[in-house]
Amino acid sequence: MQELDGFELDFVEEYEPWLKEKKVRYPTKVIPVGQSVSSMQQVVPLPRVEDLIMAADPIGVTDCVCRAEYQNCDNPVRVCLVFNSSAEKKIRTGKADSLSKQEALEIIKDADEKGLIHLTYYKPGQEICSLCSCCSCCCVGFRLMKKHNITWFTVKSDYIARDEADRCTSCFECVDRCYYDARKQVDGKMVYEPDQCYGCGLCVSSCPEDVIQLEPR
Repeated sequence: MQELDGFELDFVEEYEPWLKEKKVRYPTKVIPVGQSVSSMQQVVPLPRVEDLIMAADPIGVTDCVCRAEYQNCDNPVRVCLVFNSSAEKKIRTGKADSLSKQEALEIIKDADEKGLIHLTYYKPGQEICSLCSCCSCCCVGFRLMKKHNITWFTVKSDYIARDEADRCTSCFECVDRCYYDARKQVDGKMVYEPDQCYGCGLCVSSCPEDVIQLEPR
């Protein structure tokens, strides 16, 4: 296992005491976008990106600290949304730009089209302080999981993908978009492992045959 670099270590050292003292239940959580959830399922009172944005006041945007730190890709950097008291403080001190709800939704839509995962970040008291659109090459949560097998940092969303397997054409679009290795190409077929699914919804929006949906876990 590789040694944590300084940036990764800072996140672990910040959150580990909060977890042990039960000040937070988890540091980050995957949140799907609404278009990944069928209309029937949207009535279920589970959090989605749009719900968080519509409920927040004020909203700000800052640079993704992970992408700014590692610069491993050309995905947009100004994508980290901050909410409520966190937003108010950062906007007041010039560390974030104020956004309308529509502007925040446009940032999320663009990030989703680029195949980024939406993760909420928490502080003691379980207030969601920010929501970032994350990539596998820079995001500290993915780096901790993939490089160091630290799986407690990010928890699964309240949803899981369900496939109509008999209609799958094995085009592998979902395999290319899955960050969590829940979908693999095996002997010319797409193989789905539900236990690995984090419920982000990227497979849903990428499937050209519309045979994948998110359902409550």
